[in-house]
Amino acid sequence: MKNRFDQTSRSKKSTTDQDKPMTTKSRKRNLTLFNTLLSTLNEKPKDFADAHELLNAAVLGIGYGLGLKRCTVALVNTKITRLKAYYSAGTMQHRELAGFQINLTESSLFRGLLDAPASVWLKPTTKQQIWAMIPDEFKRISGVKEFFLMSVFVAKKPVAVVYCDPGLDSISPLTDWEYNQFKAMCIAVSRGLLFHSSQ
Repeated sequence: MKNRFDQTSRSKKSTTDQDKPMTTKSRKRNLTLFNTLLSTLNEKPKDFADAHELLNAAVLGIGYGLGLKRCTVALVNTKITRLKAYYSAGTMQHRELAGFQINLTESSLFRGLLDAPASVWLKPTTKQQIWAMIPDEFKRISGVKEFFLMSVFVAKKPVAVVYCDPGLDSISPLTDWEYNQFKAMCIAVSRGLLFHSSQ
């Protein structure tokens, strides 16, 4: 299963790297916000009071900084039997997405992401067998044909899955640049959570 996903390396990446943002017609970004949060997560995680503040900042960074309209962080329970969304941005009118749950005792792409740190970009051209691994209920709740997912680990233990999409009314597809920045934020979240777990 791992081979089907993008196994993400633990490299620091920001909007100052060689990849540059592509112009999109429907995305409003605040890259100063995004880069500030990314830098703080990577270099000064102690500036966040606790893990809750850190995760709230992450969804705001992706949602309002990167300009991806809807973002959630779903946490894994201790027995790794359930995934439930607790933190979100851009979901005021989408309460089901803000609090979705996934049964991890059943085989799914979400369960596969918890085997190792990994990310996946679902889009219309994604192979049907990958789409088939997304629970039908989640497809209904999200209502979109394109989104990013990435698992977050702390000390080799899965703790969360981050989801984001461009919004129901988006006319611009997601880009490679956005995917790279999304992954960079998720990796930074993992680093920040590791710091707070040791305090």
